[in-house]
Amino acid sequence: PSKIMEYLSTGRPVVCYKIDGIPDEYNQHLIFPKDESVVELRNTIEAALFLDEHSLKDIYERNTAFLKGKKTPKVMIGKIFTMFDML
Repeated sequence: PSKIMEYLSTGRPVVCYKIDGIPDEYNQHLIFPKDESVVELRNTIEAALFLDEHSLKDIYERNTAFLKGKKTPKVMIGKIFTMFDML
């Protein structure tokens, strides 16, 4: 997820395959092809390239809010401390 966070921080749409290592909390911030075919990947990338300004602004705002609210160093350290408290 650290690379995905970097991609999201650009404010641009992020197209990627849904793989097991991506937590579900990222689903609403990423654009997934309908299947794993190359054709569907191409179609999804093309669709992302032609998004209108309103959609691009919405993606930027949602992704920025997600990162600032849930992925700051302070929040992530808090999760680590919580994990140790559980042990």
